[in-house]
Parts: sequence; C-alpha cells; structure tokens
Amino acid sequence: MIRPLLISRPIDQSEQFAREVAAGCPGRYETVISPLLEIRPEVGSVDTSGAQALLFSSRNAVREFARRSAERNLPALCVGDATAQEAASHGFSAMSANGDVSALAALAVQSYLPDFGHMLFFRGAETAGDLTGALMSEGVPAEERILYDQFPLYLTKEAKSRIHGQEAVAVVFSPRSANILSDEVRGLNTEKLKILAISKNAAVPFANVNLDKIYVSAMPNTQAILKALKTI
Repeated sequence: MIRPLLISRPIDQSEQFAREVAAGCPGRYETVISPLLEIRPEVGSVDTSGAQALLFSSRNAVREFARRSAERNLPALCVGDATAQEAASHGFSAMSANGDVSALAALAVQSYLPDFGHMLFFRGAETAGDLTGALMSEGVPAEERILYDQFPLYLTKEAKSRIHGQEAVAVVFSPRSANILSDEVRGLNTEKLKILAISKNAAVPFANVNLDKIYVSAMPNTQAILKALKTI
C-alpha cells in the first residue's frame, strides 16, 4: 500500500527530500509537501576577517553565506553530511561532524589552530545548543552571526485531508517544526498517523498527541531517516 508521507521542511528542502524519498523508497510513499517554516534572511555580517574556519549548523546558513559572500578559502566545518555536501556544492572545502551541535563543537575544538584566528559560526536565529559558548569554554575563540530566521506556516488543507484518519507518515526534522505540527494536527483523527522524528527532542512535542507510533531516527541526518522510512 502506498501511504501519504508528509514533508514539512522549508520548500526547497522539502522538494529535495521528496526526490530522495522517490529514489530511495520507490513505490512506498506518496509525498505531500506542506512547509511549516519559511526561511527569511537576516542582516548578520558575512565579514570573515580574522577567522580561521567557518562553522555551519544547517544548509540554510551555507546557502545564505554563499549567496552573500565570495569567500571560499576558509575551511567549512559542518554539523552533518547534508550540510557538508551543501557547502561543497558551493565550492567550500568542507568537513562533516556527522552528528549534532555537540559533535560540531568537538570537530571545531579538534581543528582549532592556536594563534591562527577565531572560529566563526553562521546560524539561524534559533539553534539547538550553545556552540559558541561550548567553544569558548574549551579556550577556542569563537564568534557567531545570524544569517536567517524561520517563520511558522500552517498545514495546507490538502495536507490535513491526507493525514486525517489515514495510515500516513509525517517526517519531522526539527523541534521547532515538531511544535508547529503537533499543534496543527490537534483536532484531526491521527490514530493511524506515524511520526518519524530526526531526534528525541523533535519527538517530545507529540507526547500527548494520539498517534499510531512515534519513531526516532538512529542518527540526526537525512540518510538515517531515509533508512528508517524503508522499514516503517
């Protein structure tokens, strides 16, 4: 049976993930795209003077930096493989921490060269953890710049109809989108709805929602989510 798969990432990322699902899980899902967050640029500086490396915790931060700066000589330390791939596609020499913000902090500490400048972290207005604080506590000088914010959207009527009372799956990629989705599905019949969350934190908002089941990805990355979708 082909089931609806709700994808609620910002539109560009939703469309990319839908293509990955079609390639990785052929004939298993019918993707339903309904973004719950909209990316809007912020005015953070992209001046890299005095930096020895650039840190990115999301693909959106990479895209915003690449759009506004021609700097490609500094290495890009990235939270995970997808962010590193995005950075590489824009011409950066990229390394993946293959994890979360704590893993990125560990990679930055390991990569830090004393007396060669500070680490410069580009991020969204909301981010998990305090990367800059973690680095400073390890004696690594660090600065951060906010390049974008995410604004909440609502589920479309089509999306609501496709998950109401249906054996559907919804993929959640962040705690923030999870909070929005958990509010949006209240009042719907979600007894047959399964949630696949990228992390334990992204699963928490659904604790009091009447669902079929909640799954948590083995790793906080797209590859692990795609692998899980093959077995749900």
